[in-house]
Amino acid sequence: MFALRTVARAQVSSLRSASIVPAMTRGYAPDAKSEGATASSTGFKNREQAEEGAYARRQDAAKLAKLREALAKNQAEKDRLHAEVKELEAKQ
Repeated sequence: MFALRTVARAQVSSLRSASIVPAMTRGYAPDAKSEGATASSTGFKNREQAEEGAYARRQDAAKLAKLREALAKNQAEKDRLHAEVKELEAKQ
């Protein structure tokens, strides 16, 4: 009976020690940057900023083209109405 208790205690203690074993953790260099290797490379960063700038310029150019078109349309309508007013004033 004494032998069974000893074996049971040995099994329980071995299970406990197995559950306490720390998990593997990744080690980092002490001077590693927080943004990572890819994001810290200046070439990628510069290309990304250039692409974003080009996209913004294309969007702005499209908006300006639409606004210029609307302005030209409104200018033509204004000129037509102005001519109508002149014509009506001439009749009076």
